[in-house]
Amino acid sequence: MGLQFSVLLISCDLWPLLFLLLGILMWLLGWLFGRSKVSKLRGEIDRLSRDHKILIGEKATLEKDMKIVKSDYERTNNSLITAKNSLEEKSNKLNSLLSKFRMVETEKTNLLAEKNKLTNENKDLFTSKNKLLSEKTSWESERSKLKENSLDAADANVSNKAIADLQAKLGETERELAACKANRIQEESSSFIVPPPPPSNSAEINQLLSDEVKPPISTPIPVSTTGGSGKNMSNHFKNSNLQIIEGVGPKIESILKEGGFNNWDEMAGASDAELQKVLDDAGPRYRMHSPSAWSDQARYASKGQWDDLIKYQKDLDGDANEPSSKVEKLYFKAIGFAAAKSNDLKVVEGIGPKIESLLKAAGIQNWGMLASTDVNRLQDILTSAGDRYRLADPATWAKQAELANAGKWTELKEYQDFLSGGKA
Repeated sequence: MGLQFSVLLISCDLWPLLFLLLGILMWLLGWLFGRSKVSKLRGEIDRLSRDHKILIGEKATLEKDMKIVKSDYERTNNSLITAKNSLEEKSNKLNSLLSKFRMVETEKTNLLAEKNKLTNENKDLFTSKNKLLSEKTSWESERSKLKENSLDAADANVSNKAIADLQAKLGETERELAACKANRIQEESSSFIVPPPPPSNSAEINQLLSDEVKPPISTPIPVSTTGGSGKNMSNHFKNSNLQIIEGVGPKIESILKEGGFNNWDEMAGASDAELQKVLDDAGPRYRMHSPSAWSDQARYASKGQWDDLIKYQKDLDGDANEPSSKVEKLYFKAIGFAAAKSNDLKVVEGIGPKIESLLKAAGIQNWGMLASTDVNRLQDILTSAGDRYRLADPATWAKQAELANAGKWTELKEYQDFLSGGKA
């Protein structure tokens, strides 16, 4: 009992000390805990500070990248605007080209239809020609029988008259056939060659009317402006042949006749405005032609003033020294080329004024030089002149020039009748 009291007494005296020690211990524990916490907070602050600096650096990088992206965006946007404008412009051009293409396709369809029509007419004319040739053979056989049986001269004259009538029919059929053939050639070719009409009679009929066949004339016939070659031209051209007018080809001739101008007299009385209206109504491709001199030319032809017409056409060409006018060329064609000059390369079928100027510029001045020129060189001259001459075929030009240079006009005519637009 006493021992327990002593311990309790001691405990009572030491109690404050124990509390003090306990407080110190708690403070020490708190300090240690707080120091650890502060240390952790400082580490966290340092880490956050480092992260902050990193974020500031990344922000600067992002701002720089943002500027680049913005610049790229503006540049791309400008490119898109430019591309859009270019696309709209090309779209407009494409629409315009499509519109033109449709017009060309329509015109092509019309030309093909017209070509088929001309082909059918061509076949009909060939049939008519063959029929007339058959009739000619029959008349020839009859004439031979009359001669063999020694019938009287009156009957022989009747046979000759029938043959003469047949000759006129055959000549007319050949002219119509050549006109159809020329129309077809003009539609299929890009060259501006105007094929002259065929002669009014053939060598076969001349042989039928005469026991002896005369050789072709090879000596040039002089052209006079005072009544020389022009006097006989009326015998070779019909009043309905409008192609003797400079500027009128087979296609325009048919357009004029559809418009009501069928012969020289009607053309002579027409005004420029009336003729221009016919061309305008035919379509855009014919509006570029000027008919201002057509009435005057028709007036000369109607009155038989051929020499005046020759001089007038040469004045239109701007060269009075031009070897031959258009009406002369057609006349020379009708009589077998006899009056053509050696420097007139247009005698060769397939060569028009434009191609003639190209050949002469290349040094080919006459038939002899053309005859000796290789076809590859001729092709090179055409190719270098541009796409508009790519359809021209020079394969037969040297042979034609050789025949012309040798004065073999009959052979040249037969060869050209075999050709189509200068092509074999």
